[in-house]
Amino acid sequence: RVWVVTGTTPSRIIAYSDVEAYDDFGGAGGTTTITDETLTSSIQQILVANNFLYFFGVDSINVIANVQADSGGATVFSNTNLVANLGTTLPMTVVPYYRSIWYMNESGIYALYGATPRKASDDLDGVFDLIDFTEPVTAGTVTLYNELCVAFMFTYVDPTEGERQLMAIYLDKKWFLASQSAEIEGIATSSTGADTL
Repeated sequence: RVWVVTGTTPSRIIAYSDVEAYDDFGGAGGTTTITDETLTSSIQQILVANNFLYFFGVDSINVIANVQADSGGATVFSNTNLVANLGTTLPMTVVPYYRSIWYMNESGIYALYGATPRKASDDLDGVFDLIDFTEPVTAGTVTLYNELCVAFMFTYVDPTEGERQLMAIYLDKKWFLASQSAEIEGIATSSTGADTL
């Protein structure tokens, strides 16, 4: 199936395709409007991982699970709120990393393990004070020297050198900071198997 956030802003509508065709939203496909009171704004991002469809609001995270067609051919599923007070306004930072979901907001970087988010960026708190959140913030998984890492890229307002692109890269409970060419505008997950950023 294909799941798409649709509608005008603020969008709280998720459309889903038929079982038989990814581009057909009829048949067993359709739409659902998310009415959860924990979703106080638009859906910011959706992500399929660990056999769930996660959707992120500004201050909430929900999962859609148990998707099936009933005896009449209609699609049924469960919608469960995982987190009622901690989401993101940075949709390009939501990324799966091993069995967890990582994301960033203006207060830090979080790893969602099952139903529990844990702040993973305590060591970077001083860096967050100098991030320009009006510029794009992106994330992805990268392979560096045969090690799978998760990386977040943002504009850092360096007190001595001015604005520059900076990456916070996580591996084995450690953070590393890196800087690349100013021409790089963002990062995303690559599946080529080569070292990429």
